[in-house]
Amino acid sequence: MSRRIVAAAVLGVVLLAVALLVVTRRDGNGGGLAEARRLLADDGRFDTAYDAGDTFAVVGQLLQEDGESCRRDDATRPRCAHLLSASAAAQVMAYRVLDCTSPGRFDARARLTEHLAALAAGQDPGDPPVPPDCD
Repeated sequence: MSRRIVAAAVLGVVLLAVALLVVTRRDGNGGGLAEARRLLADDGRFDTAYDAGDTFAVVGQLLQEDGESCRRDDATRPRCAHLLSASAAAQVMAYRVLDCTSPGRFDARARLTEHLAALAAGQDPGDPPVPPDCD
């Protein structure tokens, strides 16, 4: 139980830092979705559970910002809901991967990567991936 409390506290600090980092990481080349996909493609960001958690948190924040921007432009576009759903999935993954070994992190990363690829291609990505259960 105390491991989960520590993990939740660490994740809280990470999420706060992420909010500050996202502003400096966005380079305007393709928006948050493109940056999220670049982060997911970086093998070094998944070496440890904490690295993976940080990456999923950043990805979630980027997708949330894109989804909110999309809604300001046209709230009826399905893409907006897909971005926000993917954001929520990534943010849950940020916490859940803290208990994962490498195979669990790889699986979560692969499923979210596939989901975002469909979204970037203008396809209906379907439901967002289910977070891993690594307990």
